Amino acid sequence: MYGLGHAYFLTQDYDQVIPTLEKAVEQDPGFWPSYLLLAFSYDAKGMKEESREAVKRALEKNKNLPNEKWEQLVPYKDPAAGEQIIEALKKIEIYK
Repeated sequence: MYGLGHAYFLTQDYDQVIPTLEKAVEQDPGFWPSYLLLAFSYDAKGMKEESREAVKRALEKNKNLPNEKWEQLVPYKDPAAGEQIIEALKKIEIYK
């Protein structure tokens, strides 16, 4: 489910991302990337409280999240896709 949700995220189809990743976190609540993409998607839809909660859950799973070297974690072939992730991180204030 995460892979499908990620694909929807990269195409900015947030109406598909959200239910897909909500299902992903039900199936694997310990996988923090699902929460992070969910936070980005909620934020894109103006769902600020849900976004903050998803960030909180991601941070519970990976306390080092704010210190990650994101450019290395998002090595997309298309640089625009990597930049999309970096910009989403900036919006939810994880990336400084």
